[in-house]
Amino acid sequence: MNLWYWTVQMTVTEEKIEKIRCGVDPWHFISKYGTIQDRKLGNIPFEAWPHLEKLCRIVQSNDRIIILKARQVGITWFFAGIALWYALFRENSNVVILSRRDDEAKKFKDRCHYMWKNLPSFLQVRIEKNNVAPPGRTAFIN
Repeated sequence: MNLWYWTVQMTVTEEKIEKIRCGVDPWHFISKYGTIQDRKLGNIPFEAWPHLEKLCRIVQSNDRIIILKARQVGITWFFAGIALWYALFRENSNVVILSRRDDEAKKFKDRCHYMWKNLPSFLQVRIEKNNVAPPGRTAFIN
């Protein structure tokens, strides 16, 4: 059985291998399947800038990091991808989103959801119905 994704034909076995690779390497997952929403251009692929790849390796090797960041350098979308990666590939993960204001945390969660809904179907894990998950939470069924 062959399935189509982004103009590249993949067999079911290739999809399983790709899913395993994504589960092992968050940078591969984000840089290959990440999608962001640009105000002017709309739905565009995540841009794999070198500073974000370096940040990904730092995140992987440290349990706490502090970042002094500028605007428009891709870090918010990067961390939305990391949060989504944990939710999809790390069983029993709880991804907690904290921000100065409630609306900022909701916007970040919306970015995670945007990335999730633009994943190919073989990477999407089903989301629990909103009436089952408590308000403000999204539950993935692994």
